[in-house]
Order: sequence, then C-alpha cells, then structure tokens
Amino acid sequence: MIDYNNPCGESDNWAASNNPAGGTPGQQNSVYATNPDNISPKILQAVALSDSTVEVTFSEIIPLNVLQNALYYIDNGINTTNISVLSNKKVILSVFPKLQTGIEYTLSITNGSDCVGNTLSPNSYSFALPQPAAIGDIIINEVLFNPYTGGDDFVEIYNNSDKYIDLYQWMLANYDDSVSNFKTVSQEHIIIEPHQFKVFTTDTNSIKQFYPEFNSKAFIQVSSLPTYANDEGSVYLTDSNKTVIDFFNYSEDMHFSLLNSTDGVSLERISYSRPTNDKTNWHSAAEDVGFATPGLQNSQYNESQGEQTILSLSPEVFTPNNDGLNDVLNISYQLPEPGYVGNITIYDDKGRLVKYLMRNELLSAAGTISWDGTTENNTKALIGMYVIHFTAFNETGDKQKAQVVGVVGE
Repeated sequence: MIDYNNPCGESDNWAASNNPAGGTPGQQNSVYATNPDNISPKILQAVALSDSTVEVTFSEIIPLNVLQNALYYIDNGINTTNISVLSNKKVILSVFPKLQTGIEYTLSITNGSDCVGNTLSPNSYSFALPQPAAIGDIIINEVLFNPYTGGDDFVEIYNNSDKYIDLYQWMLANYDDSVSNFKTVSQEHIIIEPHQFKVFTTDTNSIKQFYPEFNSKAFIQVSSLPTYANDEGSVYLTDSNKTVIDFFNYSEDMHFSLLNSTDGVSLERISYSRPTNDKTNWHSAAEDVGFATPGLQNSQYNESQGEQTILSLSPEVFTPNNDGLNDVLNISYQLPEPGYVGNITIYDDKGRLVKYLMRNELLSAAGTISWDGTTENNTKALIGMYVIHFTAFNETGDKQKAQVVGVVGE
C-alpha cells in the first residue's frame, strides 16, 4: 500500500515493493508516499432490472454502512422500500409502485461518500425501464475490420429507437453456412439509451491510441470478438436469445476507392433509415477525423432531405475528397408503388458516360442510393456538372424517368 490514509484506493494505491528483500513485513512499506484520494465517487449506472428493482453501480468503493444508510430518492412518485447491499460498489433498490415503460426517472442519493469522505458528485442519474428490442431498433453503424498493426477491430451499434434497451448477454457473430461464432458482448446489465452509441472491442486503449475522435463512455471492452476478415465478411448482432437484430455483409471494396490504403480505416454508415446492406449506404471514415469515429456520430452521416419528387439530390454540390464534409451525393427516388426495376446512369456535361450507378435493380417505392464521385474507370470525377439520369419500369409497362443535375465541387 502506498498511502495508509487512502485505504480504498484500490489498484491506484498499491505498488510492488522496491525493497531488495522483496517485502517489508513489520516495517513501513518501501513504496510509502502521499497519495490522497481527491476524486468524488459517482453513480456509474442505474438499471431497472424489473419494474420493481433498480440496480445502482458506483465508480469506487463506498463503505457498506454508508451504502445502507444513504437516502435514495426516485421522482415520479416512486418509493424505495428496501436496500440490498451487494458489494462496496453495488446496491439493489426495491421500489413501489411499479416502474412504467416510456417514463424517464431520476435517482438522487444523499449522504453518500467514499472511505475518506468525498461526497457523491454528481449525486443523480436518469434511467428508464428497459424494453425488448425489435428488429431495426439497434443497428450496426460502424465497423473496423482491418485495423492498424497492433490495433484491434471494433463494432459500433446505434440505438435507432426511443427505447432504453438492456444489452445483457447480447452477442456478436458472423456467418459460415449459418450464423455462428457467437461472442457475448455483455455479461452485465448495460443500457443503451435512445439515439446513443456503444462500441465493442477487445482493447479500448488501442482504440484511444489510434483514433483522436472517440467517446470513451460508449466503449465496452469484451474478452473476444468473432473473426472479421480483412477482405470481406459479415457482422451479426443478436439479443440474448440469439435473435438476429441486425447484420452487415462488408467488403473492402466498399471503401472509397481512391484511398492509398484502407488499413485502420473504418466503414461508416451514412444513413440510419436506409438498409444496412445497401452498399451505397457505407463509406470510408473521413481522413480529417482520423479515419474512425468510435462512439460518436459518423463523419459520413447524412440523412437525405430531398423533396418527394421522382428524383432529388442531397447535397446538390458535393466534394468527394474524404474530408467528412459532403463526401457523397445522395440520390433519392420516389415511385408510385413498389415493384419497379430501376437504372441510374451518370453523364458529364458533354453527355459522356461517367458511371453506371444502378443497373436493373428491383426497387422499393422510395429509396436513396449514394455516389462517391468515382467513375467507371475507378478515377475521381472531375470538378463540374453531372447529369443523373433515372429510369424505372414495372411489369405492367409503366415507365418513370427523370434527370437532375449535380455538381462535383473542389
């Protein structure tokens, strides 16, 4: 122990003896020094395990008697009827009346302090009763499958719903004739809040080392991940019952083709509302954010805001330079009904073919496809105006066609 006055300092207050004998039994410790605890404890998480129990986890050791005698308040007319102390860092609260879904509650704790008297700060935490996840509630949002040498893969998910969802015993997997190689990503009750991110990786420090833009609060370190090949593969996300919530078939060919190297570059989802396996809904993370954004909104995020005409663009001027700002052109179409087969072809201002973006694909009634600014020859399109030509037909012979002009900027 380094400082006798900091008995609850855990690993930060212990060090290997530097005495030549290997220890100092009956003497002052060789590593003795002043090492005060000046950090206030905080509530790490409050989780509703059921409609009548709430689990509260703290950031550091708190004396058992303090946990038992602290005052626990929950708003919206909820009373704490019993306190069960599980450890120096965790308690279970029994509550009445029952918690209701769709309501956000706030837990406040008074008279809470650590071993040396630092008071709990902040002393409140918001939570809600978790709800089961439906397909589409949680989506795969960013994947690093080809890390730098010495780095680690990561998978980022996004809560695309208004639910609080418990990730307890959820799994990641991949596909080999069937969904297989399941790896549990949470043995604890970890809540992903509405419209928030979580990132799974085997080494959070590695992610912090290689990428300057991150949200460490979203990180979940796991013991292992499924194997994600560098060339192509699949990422499957399942709940605790192995129900597939989302899956993503990736390929290194989905990266921006003009990058010199894709080592250490993540694939980012462009739009939450477009299908996960729409290949044009993914793009290499921008260079100016360090080629990944774990736990943060994607550098390539863009929800198309096009008007409901047959064909619309967003933005009308885009700059395919992978700087994270308007790197792709989102082309949105609106048809009378599903069942059309569509083509999108791009020409330059002299009428020369530049890109076959879509060829005889079965379409939904409305959708979006993205152009990354590359040509059929896998070169970057020159600055200038481009005509986006759209045609669609169905089995009754009805034809829809439109064209709009987009601009590749500097």
